[in-house]
Amino acid sequence: MTDGRVWGVDLDNADYADRRESIDLLHVDTDPHTEEQTLRWFDLYASRCGVIALHDAHHPAFGVGRAVRAFVARGGWAVHEYWAGQRGQEPFSMAPAFSAG
Repeated sequence: MTDGRVWGVDLDNADYADRRESIDLLHVDTDPHTEEQTLRWFDLYASRCGVIALHDAHHPAFGVGRAVRAFVARGGWAVHEYWAGQRGQEPFSMAPAFSAG
């Protein structure tokens, strides 16, 4: 409806990060869900994103949640959670934190 584009990018093709000036929504679905891999996505793309969506952030066996907490602790982003699933598979999103003043 908005003449948008959907792109799929693998971390193996990380050089693609410099080709997009802005990304409205980045959906990160890492495998094998490590903290290091998730942080790499943030480091490559977050500076040009409006929203970042993730899942498995509450799964105790995965590092996605640790990566989100580490990334948000750097500042500039707020976390918004949407609980709809079970057993740690809830959707999860982050958006840039804007100050009121």
